[in-house]
Amino acid sequence: MKTKMFFLTAVFFVVAYTGIAQVPEGFNYQAVVRDATGAILINQTIPVKIALLANSPTGSMLWEEQHTVISNQFGLISLVLGTGTRTGGTKASFSSIDWSAQTVYIRTSLQYPGTTWNTMGTTQIWSVPYSLVAGKTTGINPGAKIISENDAGTEALFEVKRKDGQTVFAVYPDAVNVFVPNSGVKAAKGGFAVGGFGGKGSEEYFWVSADSVRINIDPDPSTKAAKGGFAVGGYGMSKGVQDRFFNVTGATTVNTVAASPQILWYPNKNALLAGNVHIAHVDSVGNYSTAFGYQSRAIGNYSQAFGYKATAFGDYSTSIGKRSIAGAYKSRHNAFALGNATQATGEDSYAFGSAARATGEKSFAFGSVGLDDSGNPTTTPTTASGSYSVAIGMGAQATAKGAMAVGIGSMSYGATSSSFGFYSTANGSYATALGYKSYASGYSSGAFGSAARAEGYASLALGRNSYTTGYYSVSVGDSAKATGNYSGAFGRLAKAKGQYSVAVGYNALTKAAGSYSVAIGAGAIASGNYALSFGNNSQATNTNSLAIGNSSVSSGVNASAMGYQSQANGELSLALGSYYSYSYSLLPYFSGTKGESGEDDSKGDFIIRPPIIAPIFRTITFNRANIADGKYSIAIGNGNYSNNGGLTLGSNNNATAFGAVAVGVSNSATNTNTFAAGYNNRATGYYATAFGNNTYSKAYGSFVIGQFNEIAGDSTKWVSTDPVFVVGNGLSESDRSNAVTIYKNGRSIFYGEHANVSLNDKKFSIMYVPGVGLISTTSVFGIKSYVNRSDAGVDYYYSGYFYDTGTEGTYKGLYADERTGGSIDVAEYIYDSNNNTEPADVVVADPSNKESVIKSSRPYQSSVVGVISTKPHMTMGMELVTDEKTGEPLKNSRPAARLALTGRVPVKVTAENGAIQPGDMLTTSSVPGHAMKWTLLDVAKAKDFNDLKSILSENETRRNAVLGKAVEGFSGTGTGTIMVLISLQ
Repeated sequence: MKTKMFFLTAVFFVVAYTGIAQVPEGFNYQAVVRDATGAILINQTIPVKIALLANSPTGSMLWEEQHTVISNQFGLISLVLGTGTRTGGTKASFSSIDWSAQTVYIRTSLQYPGTTWNTMGTTQIWSVPYSLVAGKTTGINPGAKIISENDAGTEALFEVKRKDGQTVFAVYPDAVNVFVPNSGVKAAKGGFAVGGFGGKGSEEYFWVSADSVRINIDPDPSTKAAKGGFAVGGYGMSKGVQDRFFNVTGATTVNTVAASPQILWYPNKNALLAGNVHIAHVDSVGNYSTAFGYQSRAIGNYSQAFGYKATAFGDYSTSIGKRSIAGAYKSRHNAFALGNATQATGEDSYAFGSAARATGEKSFAFGSVGLDDSGNPTTTPTTASGSYSVAIGMGAQATAKGAMAVGIGSMSYGATSSSFGFYSTANGSYATALGYKSYASGYSSGAFGSAARAEGYASLALGRNSYTTGYYSVSVGDSAKATGNYSGAFGRLAKAKGQYSVAVGYNALTKAAGSYSVAIGAGAIASGNYALSFGNNSQATNTNSLAIGNSSVSSGVNASAMGYQSQANGELSLALGSYYSYSYSLLPYFSGTKGESGEDDSKGDFIIRPPIIAPIFRTITFNRANIADGKYSIAIGNGNYSNNGGLTLGSNNNATAFGAVAVGVSNSATNTNTFAAGYNNRATGYYATAFGNNTYSKAYGSFVIGQFNEIAGDSTKWVSTDPVFVVGNGLSESDRSNAVTIYKNGRSIFYGEHANVSLNDKKFSIMYVPGVGLISTTSVFGIKSYVNRSDAGVDYYYSGYFYDTGTEGTYKGLYADERTGGSIDVAEYIYDSNNNTEPADVVVADPSNKESVIKSSRPYQSSVVGVISTKPHMTMGMELVTDEKTGEPLKNSRPAARLALTGRVPVKVTAENGAIQPGDMLTTSSVPGHAMKWTLLDVAKAKDFNDLKSILSENETRRNAVLGKAVEGFSGTGTGTIMVLISLQ
């Protein structure tokens, strides 16, 4: 958009003249410039051309000159017409213009912006005060004059003497003397008086006596002519009245004065001006005002202006200094400005310093321009622009109501905010920032300390680099951070990220996910909801988790870890205790360099020789933490490990399956519901128990006591030939033996030192028969006993067989697969992609993963595969969750669920498609994991052939989305569970 210039005011003064009959040779020219939007152009360099035209705005050009000016901070430009560079016109010089020969018009042109000259307007030049005075001086009587022929002489030009020769009045080339006697005066005349005369007697205007000087001014404004004033002026070589030096005028209106050195008193306005007096406008002198200095102006009533171009615009305002401004014209009063270019333009405002600005009502600014980090001055002045605001310091800014900024570069932008310190900032309403580059932007926030930041609503940051962003959050300490709502961080580098969380201690941390969490201690972390970590480097990382102690870790939901290095990683797990230390001693190898014969053995095969010196044993110590990993796991003691719901009590125990218990030292219970107690016992079979010293219960459901028993049996299933009860009596790991063995089929063996007895024994033999080959035989004994005939010192041996002589017994294998019980259906394991299915959930095939299911989510899903079993009678697909070799659960396996294959199954349902009656077919619904009544669309309702095709296509899809038939009804609202006979379509 093209920029235009607007001239608001143009004032001209005659500043030079040559004689009574001559017109001025120069004009002062001033104007305020603005762009097309009305904005004042401040500190801009602008080329200006001034042309003088004869008789009309379009008349011939008498004179044209060019100036380059710079607007001041108010957009004002000033120049003297007649002193510029001539660029055109019919006159060869400015002084050759005959001002009385025609009416003269002035035309103004600007070169801004760009290089094009734009004419801004043309106006007539009217008379100005000096020219009017010059006009009057032409009326002096030519005959009433005395001309001196020798101004260099010392004798008086005109002298009045008394009879005794005493000079009373003398006129010299450069002075006038009036002599008044000090005493002996007659009557009231004893002095010097200037009076007037008329038909009714004389009047005294000027009276000088020994003790006083009196000036009488006619106060009647209706007095004719020039009476009622007093002036002291000077003269020069030219004719006419020169500048006035002391002027007392009774005029009712103010005359403009162009930069004249004088003392000026307006009795009717009770105004006094002294110095270089400059009155640009008739309204530039206030009633009862005082202006002293160079072109200072006291425009407001009862105002004062002292200094270089000081201005007091408002009533009762005071402006002192260079270009200082107090108040605003006819609008803001009682202001006080002191200093260089200070501005107190708000009502009842105060500005002190260099370029300080107090523009708000009752504001206070004390300072100058700001400084950067290197101490270099900036262009930002101290500013108090908000009502009732205070700005103290170089470049301080208080811009909102009630704001306070104290310090170099301090800034308070929020209502009633406060900032204290080098470049401190308070942006938020009611915020407080205290310290080097502290920053408070949140509502009612507080930042205290070097570079502290409080950005959250009503937050508090206290300490170097402390930081708060959450609502009502608090951070205390070096680099502490509280970013969660209602959070608190206390200590160096403490971080509270979760809502309502608290972090206390060096580098303590609560994460964003950890709402209502508390972390106390150096390096403590609480990242779970409602989590509590207490202690050096303690960690509580899941919901409702608790970690107490140095380096304790609680990562499971509702888990608790207490003690040094204890870990509770599973849901509802408990770890209580500390670490377990165990050591290994290592014997170093020594390589001999000389054989027994003294020959060098360094060649050939490496040979280990006995060391020349005694061997040094090196011991390595290992520390094992106390850990509860799996859901419901509990580890109490030192160095225990519990997983998947296991319980350990003591030291260095392992319980790694649901229901597993290990009590004592170095025991291991590694399968479901196993129990190991004592020292170094192992229970690995399902439901197995091991008591004693180094016992091993491997068989499913077996019970072992004693020490170093024989290891036998299948861990994952009931095998009739496996032991169920064992008493071990071995001596070491390499010398294991049993004292008693009872098998699951009833066979029992009691091992004595010299003999043994077995019950319900069964023997399988292979023998060679000539002519026939190898044959096998099986023998069954009711009771079998035998002795060890190799024992020395035995005199008698007794043994025998006791068996059933009746008919052959029934072979139980006929009924081996018979299964009875209260379970309902047959199921098979399948992968659960999202690990979120529950019994009775309706599931569909996961298109993104192989052999995986997810919850159903919309009606009539043809990918429906069934329902998650609630209580299966038989479960297949165990290879997905169980190690086929060891029978133990697979580690790191994918989540899996039991999918019902057939039978009556509980199913979650909804009445989304109407009430369900027994016999209704079911399908998927929009409620995740729920089934609804299955129906087909009515083809009779088809509107046209395309609609019929759409209905038939939809019905075909629905026929592939049948889950099964309901065997009980559901007519309620919301959701429920009913029995359904699985029959996928």
